Amino acid sequence: MKATTLGNSTVLTLINVASAAFAIFAAIAWIKSASVTVVFDGKPAARPPGAALPNPALLYGINERGQQIDLIPTLKKQSLWNSWAARLAAVAALLQASGTFYGIFYHT
Repeated sequence: MKATTLGNSTVLTLINVASAAFAIFAAIAWIKSASVTVVFDGKPAARPPGAALPNPALLYGINERGQQIDLIPTLKKQSLWNSWAARLAAVAALLQASGTFYGIFYHT
């Protein structure tokens, strides 16, 4: 059976498409991180034993829909989405760099 090889331009195209896909997913994750909120469910947030009770005005806010937002869980969700966006953007950048170097060194 004969092995199939990919041409240089095909490899470069695949790298560029993968880079673009990761960049799109990173953008989606960053948009999500900027818009995610956790609506206050009426239960006070758990805190470590002996922790001082914080000022409730600092823990809640009102979103554009008039809902009460729980600040700490919202920040945690935003942080999670932001970290995924950064990872995806890093992969996109690495793919873009590898595509650039591939094009320089294996150009036909």
